[in-house]
Amino acid sequence: LLVFRTNTAYDRYWEGRKVWSQMVLAIRNLARLLWTIIPEELASEKDVAVHLLHAFAVAVKCYLHGTDPFVEMEHIEAIRPVIPTLREYYQAIIDSVTAEDLQSENATVPYVVSLFISNYIVHAKDEGHIDAVHLGLILNAINTLTECLTGYERIQRTPIPVAYAIHLHQTVLLYCLALPFQLLPLLNWVTVPITAIVAFTMLGVLHIGKEIENPFGDDDNDLPLD
Repeated sequence: LLVFRTNTAYDRYWEGRKVWSQMVLAIRNLARLLWTIIPEELASEKDVAVHLLHAFAVAVKCYLHGTDPFVEMEHIEAIRPVIPTLREYYQAIIDSVTAEDLQSENATVPYVVSLFISNYIVHAKDEGHIDAVHLGLILNAINTLTECLTGYERIQRTPIPVAYAIHLHQTVLLYCLALPFQLLPLLNWVTVPITAIVAFTMLGVLHIGKEIENPFGDDDNDLPLD
């Protein structure tokens, strides 16, 4: 049970790392496509679009950490002019749903940014700056960003069942309490250090599983998302 608990927690940690790497790859590919396809005379629009991809990553990180994404977006100088529009998009979505339907307000911000990027892509396509082949590649990359966000939500919102965690804690505790009575007739005074070592090892492994089961926090053992 203890090994299964630790392996399950590490699988969640490793999946979080893979999904984050997948998102970074999609952002880089999308930035490369936009930078090479959009004409140079639209450099200012192109710069905003590329930095909006940066804003998407920031919004996802803030959503996972439970902080305000618009505060960190203010540090991205290139998208400051469009932040008011992003806020309007965001507020319109917030106002259109009920509190019961809205699981997390911060989760809406990455979707707002992706919607903003999608609208820019459609505008560039209508203006003739993006052909059908490149449009398919760009839309696939945007779909990947949405899939990654869904993957983060799946990891964060599906914790280890409470009943399983409680039972495992109780089992480890009972084992550590019963161990000295089993060892005492055989080891005498050596029972004390042996029991301490076993308890330290088992409780340590149990705590490691609890520490890494949510890889998106801001502790030292969580994934570096900055």
